[in-house]
Amino acid sequence: MGEIRESAYGKVRRFAEKYGMFAGDGQIVAGVSGGPDSVCMLHMLIRIAGNKRITAVHIHHGIRGPEADEDQAYVEALCRQWQVECQVYHYQVEELAKKNHLSTEEAGRNVRYDTFRRVAAEKGGGCIAVAHNSNDSGETFLLNLFRGTGISGLTGIPPVRDGIVRPLLILDRREIMEYLEKNGIDYRIDHTNNETLYARNKIRNRILPIALDINSQALAHIETAAGMLGEIQDYLRMQAESAYEDCVRENGDFFAFHGEKMQKLPKVIRTMVYRMGLERFSGSLKDIGYEHVEAMNGIAAGQTGKHILLPGGYRWEKEYDRLILRKEIEKPGENGGFCVEWCLREGQTEKLQLPGNRGYFQARIRENTLRIDKIPEKMYTKYLNYDILGEIFQIRTRKAGDYLVINSAGSRKNLGDYMIDQKIPLRERNQKILLAKGDEVFWVVGHRISERMKVSENTKKILEITYFPEEVSFWTTEGKQEMQDFMLH
Repeated sequence: MGEIRESAYGKVRRFAEKYGMFAGDGQIVAGVSGGPDSVCMLHMLIRIAGNKRITAVHIHHGIRGPEADEDQAYVEALCRQWQVECQVYHYQVEELAKKNHLSTEEAGRNVRYDTFRRVAAEKGGGCIAVAHNSNDSGETFLLNLFRGTGISGLTGIPPVRDGIVRPLLILDRREIMEYLEKNGIDYRIDHTNNETLYARNKIRNRILPIALDINSQALAHIETAAGMLGEIQDYLRMQAESAYEDCVRENGDFFAFHGEKMQKLPKVIRTMVYRMGLERFSGSLKDIGYEHVEAMNGIAAGQTGKHILLPGGYRWEKEYDRLILRKEIEKPGENGGFCVEWCLREGQTEKLQLPGNRGYFQARIRENTLRIDKIPEKMYTKYLNYDILGEIFQIRTRKAGDYLVINSAGSRKNLGDYMIDQKIPLRERNQKILLAKGDEVFWVVGHRISERMKVSENTKKILEITYFPEEVSFWTTEGKQEMQDFMLH
C-alpha cells in the first residue's frame, strides 16, 4: 500500500497553527502579485481565515509594461470573484533604484514591504502574509552563501518575524502547482523569472535543478541545515549580547570597545560584537561584509593609532586600550578650530564664553598669597604666573608649531609629541582647548601647564583660571567621580 501524502492545504493549515500565524484579532494583509505562489496563498487564506478580513495588496512596479498592466487587471478581477478587498499601488521602481543607489530587486522589495506595512497600519494592525515557499528559502540560503553573509544569512527565511507570516514555506513549488491545478485556479506567469539577469534567477533556473538532480531532497536538507544554523546563531547571539554589555560603551558621537576584554573573547563572539556595534551605531549593516569585520579584527590586534574606513563613512580606530567606532573625523585644520583673544585686567572676575558647546572660562588676577607647597593640583583650575603671562593671551585649539616648556631648563616639546606621550586619542587632539600666546602653549586644559607658568616665591601676581565644560563624558567611573568633585568646588 502506497504512502498517504498529506494535502498541501492540510500542511499549510497545520504549519500556520504551529507558528500562531493567524492567532490574533487583526486583519490579514496579503501581498498578491498574480503569480502561482501568491494566488495559491490567497486561496488558502480565504479557507483558513474564517471571520478574519483579508486585504489583497498588489504592487505595480512600472517595469514590464503591458504585461504588468495585465497582472494588475487579473488580480483585481480575481479579488472581485473571491470577494476580497483589493488595493493597487503604482511605483517607478527603476527610477527609485537609481535615485537611492540600489539594485532594482532591492528597490522593489523596499516598496513592497513599506506598502504592506502602511496598509496593515491603516487596517489597525494584524499580520502581513507573503508567499515565500521552500524553494525561495533554498534560493535565499544559496544566494547568501555565495554573497558571504556569514551564519546570519544561512538561517533560512523565518515563518514569522516582525508581523510578517509566510504560510507557504512548508510547500515546495511543485506542491503549489499541483494545488492550483487540482482546484482549477488560473494564475499569471512573470516571464522575467526565466531570465538570468538577476542572481536569484540564476540560482532558481540553473543551480537548484542541478542540486535536485543530485539529490531530490536537496531543498529539505538545506531547510534542515538552515534550522540547525538558526539554533546555533541564537545561542551565539545570546553570548554576544552579554559580551556587548560588558565590553562596549555607547557614548553618543562614538562607541568605545574595551580592547583587552575584546581580545580575550572567542573570535566568533568578538566578530558578532563588532557587527552589533556597527548596526546599532549606523542603523544598518548594509555593505558590511566578512572582509570588513576581519579588517576590524586586524586593527584591534595592531598598534595604537591604526585605523580603517568602513562603508558608510565610519572610522574604526585603536586608541591605546580601547577601540573607537565613529563617523570619519575631520582632517586637522578643517572646521571646528577656534581662537579667541582675551585681555584681562585686575580688579574683577571675568568670564569668557567659548564658541559652540565648549563651555566657558572664569578668571581673575590677584596678588600671590599662595604657599608654593600648597598650590592645589586640579584638572580644571590652574594658577599661572601672571608676571610672565601678561594681560593679553589666546584661548584656542592647536596649530602647527605649538610647543610646551617642560622643565626648568627651558626644554621644549612639540605639542603633538606631548599629546602622544599622554595617550590623548587622535580624535580629541584637534579639539583640546589651549591657553597660549603665539606658538607657546601655557596650559593644555585638563592636563599640564608650561614650566614657565609655574608660580614661584618671587611671583607677584597670579592668574587664577577655571574651565567649566559644557559637557564632559568619561570612559571610567573614576573619571566621572573626578568631574563631580570638580563641579562641587
